Amino acid sequence: MLTAAQFDRHMPINRGMTYEQMLDAVETQPVHVIEATLDDDTSGLYCEAVQTIIIDEHMTDVQKRCSLTHELFHWLHADDSHAEYGKSHAEWRVRRETAMFLIDPADYVQAEREYDGEIYQMSCEMDVTVFLLEDYRRILEYSQPLHS
Repeated sequence: MLTAAQFDRHMPINRGMTYEQMLDAVETQPVHVIEATLDDDTSGLYCEAVQTIIIDEHMTDVQKRCSLTHELFHWLHADDSHAEYGKSHAEWRVRRETAMFLIDPADYVQAEREYDGEIYQMSCEMDVTVFLLEDYRRILEYSQPLHS
């Protein structure tokens, strides 16, 4: 279980959950999740001051699932969405954590083989967004040792 002891918070979800199951699991936590219309470039927001996550209501459940997980990691770290200092570091950290949390390495390898690396089909198979799968691939690229 992932925890943030400094804030007495723990991740209430797991990668096998649907969006609806995640919403049910979050109900026991001191964070509120609401759906609303957000602008075209925003799929979710987290506000530490009121410990509230907002998810764009116009997305698919797979998109909402990925966005909710992402915003829960912001909540776990008590990231202040309004703070400018370290914003890019916090965002990349959460993107990395979300990809590593939602994508099982064995499932990734299987989908890579089955769909010959075609990212859209792989993302559909794993119930994640193409954007999240691209983040996962970046993580894999940077973790590979360099050979001379």
